[in-house]
Amino acid sequence: MYPRKASDQIVRRLVVGSVLTATALLTSWGAESRPSLLLQPLPPLQPFLAEARARLVSDQLLQVHYTFEERHTHYDHDAAGNATQTFEQLIEAYPALEEDLDYRRVVSVNGKSVPARDLEKRDREHAKRVQDWEARIRRDGSNPADRLRQREEIAHAKERALIDELILLYDIRMLDREVIGGRPAIAFSLAPRPGYAPKHPDVRLARHFGGRAWLDEAEHQLLRLEMEALEDVSLAAGFVAKLSKGSRMVMERRRFEDGTWLPVRTHYAASARVLLVKRIELDQVSECRNYKPQPIDRIPVVGGVPTIR
Repeated sequence: MYPRKASDQIVRRLVVGSVLTATALLTSWGAESRPSLLLQPLPPLQPFLAEARARLVSDQLLQVHYTFEERHTHYDHDAAGNATQTFEQLIEAYPALEEDLDYRRVVSVNGKSVPARDLEKRDREHAKRVQDWEARIRRDGSNPADRLRQREEIAHAKERALIDELILLYDIRMLDREVIGGRPAIAFSLAPRPGYAPKHPDVRLARHFGGRAWLDEAEHQLLRLEMEALEDVSLAAGFVAKLSKGSRMVMERRRFEDGTWLPVRTHYAASARVLLVKRIELDQVSECRNYKPQPIDRIPVVGGVPTIR
């Protein structure tokens, strides 16, 4: 776990709200074609959004098909605003839709490797939890692989309902065409509709944020998302906290060789008050890399599989 649990909880709430907001919204292009492409008329708004909507899957449900590495880097700032790295953590992620079996394997902190005996102990504990879960499912007369596939179907259904409400929340407007990471992208503005009263907790959080999203024009996938708190936001994350107006999040995604779009970098710059007294200044960069496919019908444990690029 992170030493800074308060800031970690803030990040996790921001991840849920911002990633789902992003989702609610490989043809290659030669360099000589880009100038003329940028001058072409923009595509019709509603057909483009309908195509994007049909392909929407949150990063959480995409990442459960992979193991990967996460690097979290925290920064502090001096009086002149210069950033200084204060904390870094490298994690091997073994995600699972069964929350108790989701395994975040911390392998180094501030460049110092976690002792092998500690990793082995945690690996055994995780493997034991997986074995106990599988035995419990079988005692109930079910198959663990079938249970995981059902769990994914339920998660997709819940997410669809959530995305439908997010679409009602946001006024989405097409702005222009830009080149992001060498790929033509369509830029959109995202503004919460005045007076809309969301029902879902994550949508209630999202209504306090606005920003821009860039979608790949060829594949209708999110390339980049920039969101900002439009006002102070109260968070319920196991403690009383208020996120300050102007807090920002920038997320970047890219296409991997198997055709899947996955997050690669997220930057949070936020300030918050915890228990209405303690102030937290959060400047964190989270990077994901070395994605390795894993089957959805079993819980991942420590072991090597090929990395996608």
